[in-house]
Amino acid sequence: MALRRLKSDGTVVAVGNNQYGQCKASASDWTDIVSISAFADTTVGVKSDGTVVSIGKDTNHSGAAAGQHEVSGWTDIKQAAAGQFHTLGLKNEGTVVAAGWNDRDELNVGDWNNIVVLGVGPYFTAGFKADGTILYTGSQEDGMNAMEVWQSISLPKVSPEIIAEFQELK
Repeated sequence: MALRRLKSDGTVVAVGNNQYGQCKASASDWTDIVSISAFADTTVGVKSDGTVVSIGKDTNHSGAAAGQHEVSGWTDIKQAAAGQFHTLGLKNEGTVVAAGWNDRDELNVGDWNNIVVLGVGPYFTAGFKADGTILYTGSQEDGMNAMEVWQSISLPKVSPEIIAEFQELK
């Protein structure tokens, strides 16, 4: 287990299990970071220019390359989320980009839009829309993303003014 923290100067400090290099997020190329996400053996960071850096384990259970760190071409990102073997990026214009192992369809986000925040787990991806709609894809095993039970949960509605203000802060 590793602990990662974003410092006020835009650098990242990481301590703990560094078996896959996930604590090297404090390296010199991890500067000007505005947000981080971590899951198990992976750390991803969004830089102020909207690009993404990623570090940590780069293979799946079988030892094959998973591709979750193939984010160097991503631009205009406002949030990144690290999953078990996948990484998601929320672009400034709701859409979602994905990289990594798609063993359980966790990368099937190509038609998602109007997303305001992403959530990920071991083998699933969730997208929360401004109108309270929840999109999800990925594993149904062991109830990991049994989001059908989320039908009765109502998310707070976000006013258009707050959404506009949030987008200005990017």
